[in-house]
Amino acid sequence: MDGFSFYVVDVEEKTLVVMDPAETSIHDDEMSVKHEGNVTQVLKMPRTVLRNHFADWDVPELGWSIIYAYNMNEPCNIEDSWIYLGHYWSTYNGLYLERQLGEYELAYLKKQFEYEVISMNGNKGELPSFMIEEVLF
Repeated sequence: MDGFSFYVVDVEEKTLVVMDPAETSIHDDEMSVKHEGNVTQVLKMPRTVLRNHFADWDVPELGWSIIYAYNMNEPCNIEDSWIYLGHYWSTYNGLYLERQLGEYELAYLKKQFEYEVISMNGNKGELPSFMIEEVLF
């Protein structure tokens, strides 16, 4: 599978929401084929972890609803899907995205990420001068 996707598990409601920023307009059958393996793994994890650490928690294997989120955003390029995951993480409120990611914000977030990686603590090199000019905080 290409790109990155976001999976939201609600153990109490027994739902798994699949958000694929590159595929926001395809139908359930295509989405389920694309995400089938990951959905199985994502649902297996809470059962394993919760059973191992909390004896009184029962996470049933059956009865889960899989919801494929559509029209969360305009489909993005696969190369940009990782940026959209950060956007989903910060703006998804359980029902929808509180705001859309525009092309200028997308470009800014890419530059900000590049700047933060290059300027991480422990990097030995000097910060390239063009980074200061390109990324304004």
